Amino acid sequence: MSFFQLWLTCYLHPGRAFEALRDKPAPLWGLYGMLLRGLIVGAVWYLPRALMGLRPAMAPTLPFPPIESYYWHSLWYFPVFEVAKWLLLSGVMHLVLRLARLPHDYDAILNVAGIATIVIDPAIRIWDWICYAAGWSENTVLMGAAHALVFWPWGIVLAVIGLRKLLGLPARVVAPLQLLASALFIPLAAIFLRP
Repeated sequence: MSFFQLWLTCYLHPGRAFEALRDKPAPLWGLYGMLLRGLIVGAVWYLPRALMGLRPAMAPTLPFPPIESYYWHSLWYFPVFEVAKWLLLSGVMHLVLRLARLPHDYDAILNVAGIATIVIDPAIRIWDWICYAAGWSENTVLMGAAHALVFWPWGIVLAVIGLRKLLGLPARVVAPLQLLASALFIPLAAIFLRP
């Protein structure tokens, strides 16, 4: 099964897709997912906003990138942030599993996280553009609530399926770990990203 076949299979048969992921190079396929997400977000979110001359509704927390050219800088900045987030949050999950003396293959966690991210991202982009077209994109509460209430649970389900298939971990372990990773993502995103 190719990377794109595995990606598409995850929509209808995630168990079968993650079973196939077991035989794929780890963490390479997860990295492909994260880099592809960075390219997709850049192409369909940051590039159009940069070309339209838009600025973020809220000033960036960090002095770089400057607000005037934030979206242009985000074309390279976002993929770097995504890879760093992927490594850090998967590392936290790995550490917790290791301390709990549970199966803890870091490469498998990275693969599952990368594939789950690329599976969910097209739906997030569609939602974000619907919000933008409706004039709701400045409402960060509405956009954030949709991400937290719709897309995070989907990510939890994919993580549960993936880590059950690859590491034999039960949902009662994976779901709280995924919630922990999501909770750690919020301050990172608040510091480093702007919609």
